[in-house]
Amino acid sequence: EDVLSQVKQALDVGAFGVMFPSVNNAAEAEMAIRASRYPQLNGADDYEPAGLRGRNPSNAVWYWGIRDYHAKADVWPLDPEGELLASIQIETPEGVENIEQIISVPGTGAIFIGPADRSTAMGYASSTAPEVEAAIQTVLSSCLAHNVPCAITTNSRTVETRLEQGFRFV
Repeated sequence: EDVLSQVKQALDVGAFGVMFPSVNNAAEAEMAIRASRYPQLNGADDYEPAGLRGRNPSNAVWYWGIRDYHAKADVWPLDPEGELLASIQIETPEGVENIEQIISVPGTGAIFIGPADRSTAMGYASSTAPEVEAAIQTVLSSCLAHNVPCAITTNSRTVETRLEQGFRFV
């Protein structure tokens, strides 16, 4: 209920997407997608996962400056015309273990890896631990295999390497 309420509030004021932290399994990823979507019209090709978001787009219409907000306010790539991005954050060992199921949830627009949270969740003081990097590469490999954009925090020392590895935004 909290996720649904918070996502609705963020999107109703005009946000173009939501980052969902610490997603551990497909059920949590699906709830994130459902919370981001309005219920679809009967017969829609992209009916599932069914949207749960209540319809009150007046603020977002004003912020976006468009009259067809309802048509644009769906998650990409599930809806190719959708302009909302649901970014799923993989920050726990459970999330890494379940990456294949999580990434397969329709509407997952991007996967974000937080190295600092990832290392802490794994019990390491630094994100440079080899085990942390192995987990990062597991998630990245799944993203590349499924053609889902993968994001990671970086700095001037690592940005070029991360882009060469296949991260699509840093």
